[in-house]
Amino acid sequence: LAASEEQSASSCSFVDLRDLFLTIGTKKFCAVAANVLHGNQLIVRGPVQSLVESVLRVLQALLPEGCCQTIPFGSTYQHSYQCNFLGLDSSVQLPDDLKSSDVFVLVDITRKRRESVKLELDMFGANGRRKESGAS
Repeated sequence: LAASEEQSASSCSFVDLRDLFLTIGTKKFCAVAANVLHGNQLIVRGPVQSLVESVLRVLQALLPEGCCQTIPFGSTYQHSYQCNFLGLDSSVQLPDDLKSSDVFVLVDITRKRRESVKLELDMFGANGRRKESGAS
């Protein structure tokens, strides 16, 4: 997600599903959507709270009302039985036992330079091996 020169990364946010789709591309969007629809925990991690919250907010549109237990931006990991949509600061480490499960999808938001933000999608399989990784 590129911010204009007058707009800092801290004020960037996603408006709707189309906006997110155009930013991360078809393959990654479909992977995230499939995981959300299957009931896997969505973890969005990034340095900018408003951006993390906007990703969670637009993806909630995929589920019926009342089906999202959301922690919009926390400083510690919460298990999937506590929330299915979790926003975290980029400094939060995920537990090792989680990485060996296939019940979550991780979207990492990183800042490459001052003007732009990059979304990276990490999905792990049951054996702990990465299924897909990359950036758009």
